Amino acid sequence: MAQSVMKRIFLAGLLGFVAAIGLLSPVDAHAIVVRTEPADGAVLDRAPSEIKLWFTEAILLDFTTIEIVDGEGKHMPALVTRALPDQSSDRTWFGVLIRLPELAPNAYRLSWRAIANDDLHASSGAIVFGVQHAVERSADTLMVPTPSPLEVGLRWLNLGALAGVIGALASLGLIFPTLPLTDAHETFAMLRRRVITIALMATAIAFFAGIGMLLTQAATAGDAWWSIVTQTGYGWRTMARAGVIVVLFGFLVRLAQPSAAVAQSSDSTVNRIAAFACLGILAILESLNSHVTTGNSFVSVLANTAHLLAAGVWGGGLLIFALTLVPLLRGNSAEHALARSVLRRFGALAATSLGVLVVTGIYISGIQVASVDALLVTLYGQTLLIKVGLALTIASIGLGNAMTLHPRVAEILRAVLHRPANKSERESRRLGGMVLLESIGALGIILLAACLGATAPARGPEFDPPGGQAALIPSLSTHVADLFVTFSIKPNRPGQNFIDVGVFDTRRPAPAPIERVTLQLRAPGALNDTITLDATRRDNAHYEFSGDAINISGAWNVDLVIVRRGLPAVTKTIPWTVYESPASNQTRPVWISNQPLAPILTWLASAILFLLSGVFVVWGLRRPTLLPRSVLGFTFKFAEREKDQR
Repeated sequence: MAQSVMKRIFLAGLLGFVAAIGLLSPVDAHAIVVRTEPADGAVLDRAPSEIKLWFTEAILLDFTTIEIVDGEGKHMPALVTRALPDQSSDRTWFGVLIRLPELAPNAYRLSWRAIANDDLHASSGAIVFGVQHAVERSADTLMVPTPSPLEVGLRWLNLGALAGVIGALASLGLIFPTLPLTDAHETFAMLRRRVITIALMATAIAFFAGIGMLLTQAATAGDAWWSIVTQTGYGWRTMARAGVIVVLFGFLVRLAQPSAAVAQSSDSTVNRIAAFACLGILAILESLNSHVTTGNSFVSVLANTAHLLAAGVWGGGLLIFALTLVPLLRGNSAEHALARSVLRRFGALAATSLGVLVVTGIYISGIQVASVDALLVTLYGQTLLIKVGLALTIASIGLGNAMTLHPRVAEILRAVLHRPANKSERESRRLGGMVLLESIGALGIILLAACLGATAPARGPEFDPPGGQAALIPSLSTHVADLFVTFSIKPNRPGQNFIDVGVFDTRRPAPAPIERVTLQLRAPGALNDTITLDATRRDNAHYEFSGDAINISGAWNVDLVIVRRGLPAVTKTIPWTVYESPASNQTRPVWISNQPLAPILTWLASAILFLLSGVFVVWGLRRPTLLPRSVLGFTFKFAEREKDQR
């Protein structure tokens, strides 16, 4: 009977995992404008009929507001008409097309406010452009509001509650089954009941905190909040998450049995497996609603999921034990021994979790933080630095606790640090206070993680390094019949451009004078539509064109037509790539370095993962007692050799 139930639970968990992965979609967590046409600060010869904005992620068109104001302060109507997918970059950007009224020569400011489809964060910005009128670039091309205390508080409750549930289930499934119970059956049963009770309370808090976050984000849409809840990816994932939490709550209720004997039964094992499956699905859904899953990356989802689970095992375990084991450490000898035995086994699990946190944290930082400058000057980067510093402090406290609980660890560290060996009775008495201090630090780390979740990541076009496109204006030299031709476009970006053509006779004397030079431009994807430009002669050999006919980036076809008196016209087709507008039309000045951190941090995370995996395998083979005797109720054969050290 139990095996049949376990099969059904496994299939349900597998289907839930597949469904959660099926919800995978690009999430950037603040829709940042990476390009505009025309560019910010552009001066146009003629009034545009439309403006294009490209965002780093999909936005809710129905809740996007656009406003255009001229130089005299007159407001004009503007309409977002449709989405405009961009194919000119290896990244998928979300473009929108804005229809404009007829504009007279003047300066104009176009501002927008957009809501991201995937996490409902709002962002706003503005550009300025001129129609036959000089303008300066806008100082607020991108404006991302600082996180609200309410959102941070709800995220803190949510992450803390999830960590508590994960820590509780890790204790029930990975630590408690390995305990050698002698005369502490009643104490163990009481401890187990307390852990399950805390897990139930944390599950309820996570449910209401998640719903609260959804409603808080949806409130930005005013009366249309219900559409935000029911018609967005964030809303659907949050409701799916709430359903999984309800199922998890039911399994935890079934685990709340009164005796230790029942706790070791097959039905309890099935419930633990089902609860762990629910936790896995919850972690995936939480990752899909986070900053990290950019570009639909399966690896980034898995990395963030592993980070959440490891953080829950470590931080949640600390919170659980601060509430349940600290009182036992001050109790009688049996209670004290049981508490120490639990903490000893938690040490190995915490060390493994810290290894996962280091690897995934470094990898995720490469995704979230564009450069050293971005790390130092943004709120996200500064919060991340504080979080890392606090994590190192708490890890050092944990190392001190490990020295108290594991004599072998203390012996190795004292040898490395050249400290004399001494009796650890005082350290043992302080163990409860140190565990409590460690758990308070874990709450602080969770608070900082909540701040990071509500803050725009330290990346975006303002931190992009200058590439070859910005540093090099391309030119071309070629032969057309008996003519030598040079060709260049500056600045070679959408908007106002200056085209220079040099035409030189290679024969002396020249067979005929040049009467006219013409360009025929075909935009990317245009087969028959051409734009014809007649050149202005600058001197005997140079011709120039100016204007904003080149209005989009990508692969253009340029037909250069040269007409000479009494001779057939000669034509040269020139494939030409127009560069994208500078991202966000605005780049921060370099302070220390704006080189991307992602390649370095990805390599570093891979190297540490390889090293830690090797250490774990070698040490586990040499000392099998370091491996758990049982997982979720299934006992390994080598566990018979383990001796409990108190």
